[in-house]
Amino acid sequence: MEKSQNTTPAIQQCLDDVKPNKKKTENDYHSDLSFYLNGDKVTIENPDPNMLLVDYLRSTKVGLTGTKHACGQGGCGSCTVMLSYIDN
Repeated sequence: MEKSQNTTPAIQQCLDDVKPNKKKTENDYHSDLSFYLNGDKVTIENPDPNMLLVDYLRSTKVGLTGTKHACGQGGCGSCTVMLSYIDN
């Protein structure tokens, strides 16, 4: 797939992995979720697919209560979080 000037290496890898007619194998699926939260790597093993990001951020484990859970549908914008990438 053609590389865009605004594409980060991680996003480009995802784009390269999504090729038409590419057969998925068992090794293509993972049960862990890894991401960076305020610069620290977080890995959640077997995350609950029903848990909202706002609930995780506000949990006692994380304690980031600045994000609010108002309407429960994402329409009001109170649960907005900033997504970014690390530029190495």
